[in-house]
Amino acid sequence: MEQVFTNLRGGGPISVYVRDGLLAGKQGECVRGAKVTLTSKAEQKTLTTETNFLVDFEFKGLVVGDEYTLRAEYNGYLPKEVIVKTDASVNLGELVLTAG
Repeated sequence: MEQVFTNLRGGGPISVYVRDGLLAGKQGECVRGAKVTLTSKAEQKTLTTETNFLVDFEFKGLVVGDEYTLRAEYNGYLPKEVIVKTDASVNLGELVLTAG
């Protein structure tokens, strides 16, 4: 499992997001409608969304300093999990799923 830790302290709402898209397979196909789940380690609270038509997603209003497990899933591909610590908003960049 990949780990993404931020060390920046910032004001305002905290978000975890992808702006470069969720991609799958060798061809780098865009994955619209992929299920993305974010689970808080401290609160054991789970949020769920799907990638939009731009293949982006975002979770807003997160707890500062908490650790989350982000899981992206799409039919026919292996799920991808990333650990994220929210000391500031986090852009996960490009996530790539592997064919399963």
